[in-house]
Amino acid sequence: MQIEVSIMLDVGKAWVACICLLGSVLVDIATSTSWGIYGANNVYRNVTGIEPESKPN
Repeated sequence: MQIEVSIMLDVGKAWVACICLLGSVLVDIATSTSWGIYGANNVYRNVTGIEPESKPN
């Protein structure tokens, strides 16, 4: 039983890593446009409560 749990945790960590990697790639693509930067800044502001330094013109 303990082994099954640890395998599930490892699989979960792998999924999280994949999702984080995909997310960062999508963010890179999105932020390559000014609209994407605007959206990313809004998400950043909402998540962290910190005003982003770079703002779209």
